[in-house]
Amino acid sequence: MARLVTLQTVFAQLMRYRTSTPGHTVEVNLPDSITQRSWIIYGPTGEGAFAESYREQVEALVRRLADQLPELAKLKNGESLAGEELERISDTLNQADLFVTEDTLRKAFEAPAASLADFLRHMLCEGAHLPNREERINAAFDAFIAAHGYLRANQLNFLRAVKAAVLRHGRITRAALSEPPLSRVGRVETLFPPQDIDELIDLANQLLDEAA
Repeated sequence: MARLVTLQTVFAQLMRYRTSTPGHTVEVNLPDSITQRSWIIYGPTGEGAFAESYREQVEALVRRLADQLPELAKLKNGESLAGEELERISDTLNQADLFVTEDTLRKAFEAPAASLADFLRHMLCEGAHLPNREERINAAFDAFIAAHGYLRANQLNFLRAVKAAVLRHGRITRAALSEPPLSRVGRVETLFPPQDIDELIDLANQLLDEAA
């Protein structure tokens, strides 16, 4: 009891130094690797896997088959393939256990416009590069900025915030542009004319729909 009284006496003198100002919440905008992991279905009986794991398995399979299939060897050497050659590769890949098809590769790599040949070159050819989702989004926003050459610094800051939302798979609506966190950057109605706002919404949601 005596110890408690002593502590009360000591800390009572310190209470006058406490602050009544509430602390500010610090927001850290870091990517969430868990929520960004996507699950894909690739098998005829519902087999599935995380996209990252599926990509790794497919890449290992294709590199292994490159030593066995003449068509893949040609592609690896930079030669073009005829339609029937790509068909033979497709038939070989679309078997147990991975059932690789152009559609499943598009989902796994989040590359909706890529062809089977594009994916194979990406896996086999050292100089080939398949733009990932972030690179495609960056390129799309760069093109939007280039097409609107009159943009000021505050408008560019707002566009960067919208791009960050798209990268987090956020759906962009007219209302969302006027709500936090985007509204903290600026008021969209004062930054852009209505036509530009509509174009921005269409661009953002088109990028999301392509990856869906």
